[in-house]
Amino acid sequence: MADGQDELCWKFAKEPADGETSKFSGVEWKPSANGSPILAGVIGSIDCTIEVVYEVGDHFFVVGRVQDLAQNDDVAAAMVFFRGKVASVKMPTVE
Repeated sequence: MADGQDELCWKFAKEPADGETSKFSGVEWKPSANGSPILAGVIGSIDCTIEVVYEVGDHFFVVGRVQDLAQNDDVAAAMVFFRGKVASVKMPTVE
């Protein structure tokens, strides 16, 4: 995700809000060539088909085969998630 998409990050990290049937409710997105959702304004996307799913404790580990990659050159900074918090990462300028 891009810098400034904190609210969107937390929306997908939690269960849908009351009255919402999907985490995608109210979220702008477009389908990839394979039909996967690509969120508006993200820094890039990786479209995969699922190869195998492993159950690991109370989580699922999904292995995908990459079908397409895309980047958004209009985004100046990336958002990263680390130790329960989000931060912005910008590329250094080269002089």
